[in-house]
Amino acid sequence: MALVRTNVTLPAEVLALVDQVAGPRGRSAYIADVVARQVRRDNALRVIRETAGALRGSKTWGETPEETDRILRELRESWGRDDKIWGVAPSETEDEQQ
Repeated sequence: MALVRTNVTLPAEVLALVDQVAGPRGRSAYIADVVARQVRRDNALRVIRETAGALRGSKTWGETPEETDRILRELRESWGRDDKIWGVAPSETEDEQQ
């Protein structure tokens, strides 16, 4: 990723807190990471707000909380979620099944 120099003014107290965590030589990387995470969070919240209620009246995800829970559990199981979490590659599980 290309780097661009910028000038950001921070309160001295905030900079001291950053230095405690990242050290003075790690400021830029730390601040870039925090800002990137916050931008992703803000974008996700924007999408949630914009799409809130989009399925209102739909039976796609069930009619009761219990039915929705069952549907989500079935979907998660079909994704091989545990394999992804524990790092089992799909080719490894296929080899074991043969």
